[in-house]
Amino acid sequence: IPSFMEYLFSNRAGWACLGWLDGDPLIEEIDGEHQEWYTWPNQREKLISSAQWHADQGHNLYVRQVLFAKRSGTKAAALPSAILWQDEARIDTPASLLVETSSGNYQAHIKLDRDASTADRERMMRAWRNARPGADDCSANPVAFVRVPGGHNTKRHGDWLVRYAMQSSRIYTADRLLARCDAGRGETHAPPA
Repeated sequence: IPSFMEYLFSNRAGWACLGWLDGDPLIEEIDGEHQEWYTWPNQREKLISSAQWHADQGHNLYVRQVLFAKRSGTKAAALPSAILWQDEARIDTPASLLVETSSGNYQAHIKLDRDASTADRERMMRAWRNARPGADDCSANPVAFVRVPGGHNTKRHGDWLVRYAMQSSRIYTADRLLARCDAGRGETHAPPA
């Protein structure tokens, strides 16, 4: 849990939103009662402690993939980030990090060489999603909740421990990915920086 939070937020500052569910995520929603807000990095230990507590209870554990300027999970309040995300990724999806959310199901993360605005991240995520058949439509949402390794997935009343499937130091060049979006090619895979 701590390494994943550091991966997403590292040396940035803002509001982090932790989400959790204690039932089937196909039925329940992460509403206001299932969200907790923390200032990052000031409340880093409280965020991690709360996330670990929810994981220990067997909860589905999520975090919004970016920090926010205020306690609001909207695009307008989102701060720039160096992370892109894709849901329903395949095991062979080019990425910096793959998280196995249930057996054979993955969320992919790309680490950029610099922070990108919410609008630019959304453009890159949409092009990445469109280039990868089977990626979930929500993969173009630059403020979506993502699953946290160490939490559980109790979809369809199962119980899967969410875990890392692949970790690398691969960094993608934001300007190259944006140029590919602008060219209309829809392909966002770039060689490592």
